[in-house]
Amino acid sequence: MKKIVFLLIGILLVCLFVWKGDFQAILASIEEVNRMTIISLCLLQVLTIFLVNYQWFLLGKPLFPGIKYKTMFRIQMVGTVMESITPAAKTGGEAVKVILMKRRLNCSYGEAVGLISVQKLVSMLAFVPISSISIIYLINSTTNIPKLVVTSFLFIVVTVAAILFLTLNINSMKNWLSKSKRNRQWPIKFTQQLQSFETALRKLVFQKTNWFYHFFLSFVIWGLFPLKAVILNSSLHMNIDYLTISAISFIAYMISMLPLTPGGLGTFEGSVVIILGSLQIGMADAIILAVLFRFVTYWFVFFFGLGSIGIEYAISFIHNRRTVKNHQIFGNSDC
Repeated sequence: MKKIVFLLIGILLVCLFVWKGDFQAILASIEEVNRMTIISLCLLQVLTIFLVNYQWFLLGKPLFPGIKYKTMFRIQMVGTVMESITPAAKTGGEAVKVILMKRRLNCSYGEAVGLISVQKLVSMLAFVPISSISIIYLINSTTNIPKLVVTSFLFIVVTVAAILFLTLNINSMKNWLSKSKRNRQWPIKFTQQLQSFETALRKLVFQKTNWFYHFFLSFVIWGLFPLKAVILNSSLHMNIDYLTISAISFIAYMISMLPLTPGGLGTFEGSVVIILGSLQIGMADAIILAVLFRFVTYWFVFFFGLGSIGIEYAISFIHNRRTVKNHQIFGNSDC
């Protein structure tokens, strides 16, 4: 119920921004956007989705040598849908990924958490310097920077620091748990999961794969994010320089990571509108850019994930029906 309420709040925030602007002008401008531009942006987003999954696939190889790309893709799509509807800084989606990995890859919770932790570190260690540069650049461009920028940046830094602390202090946690009362089951089970988590980290950290390649891939993935905003900026003839629109897109994403609404719905759009307004961009133009950008990076991804899950279940259903039918046919023939 809470998920639905938060989702509705996010949608209402977006509707409020559109209502505060000139709705007719916004609708007319959106209709004038070249359809091929939107299609190109969606294809670019599909490329991003496959690259992110490719990174998960490569990182997971040392832990699960027999893993298939399509298996990880299915897990990622379910996780993406969940993180789009939970206001928990993507942790809702990660929790689902842990459960699915355990079921589909026949691994422990510790191994699944280990893979997720390493992937998040690789991704965030690339994003932190990018967001830092974006903040510095915008501070030099305008004095009207939302206070949430600092809050969200600190939130990301604290999150990365917490993951690093956890990975570097596993032995201390195990020692603390070993001192707990032995008549309780949870310290024993948790210690077992920590052991598998530590083993998974060792396999991942000391893998033969070049870590420079993983970080390079992270920078490429993050680089594709503002590229969509740059293309929209050019298509809408807003005449904002590429560095500024890129910095705005990164900062808006950073703010949307705060666990306020599902997928940052409303907070992302609001951040874009406020920052563009400080650069003397009209509200209507700012809302158009924010709405179209979010359509590609949020709504399209959400429905792409739903579609992928639906297709998987449809194929599985048809396959099962055929298997049952063939079994009945051959079973009858034997009689």
